[in-house]
Amino acid sequence: MKFSVLMTINAVVAILFGIGSMFAPAIMLEVYGAKTINAELIQMTRFFSSAIFCYAAMTWFARNAEESEARRAIVLALIVSYVIGLIVTVMGYFSGVLNMFAWLNIGLYVFFLLGYGYSLFASAETKS
Repeated sequence: MKFSVLMTINAVVAILFGIGSMFAPAIMLEVYGAKTINAELIQMTRFFSSAIFCYAAMTWFARNAEESEARRAIVLALIVSYVIGLIVTVMGYFSGVLNMFAWLNIGLYVFFLLGYGYSLFASAETKS
């Protein structure tokens, strides 16, 4: 998959999750299995949306970046973030905090990790 396509898909997914987290936090929390939804949890979900919108902006604006150290840094940062997100999501699911909907996130994390991992590997191959 082309780097620009992967980044565009990432941007679209992030926009969708960001909009949901910002404008419909109670619904998003309910979908993931939150049992008690209060004002503090809604506020934290909205706060979290700022990070999601950052992913959307970063991946959208960097989608056509040429191979460079800056592009490599962006990809590495995404990989680190998605590895941590994957671990947290798996922990949340197996601890019973998250419901089956967590598998959507797990699938997305794995998809993006494989894509960005391939991107790093492919760019390293072209340097050899």
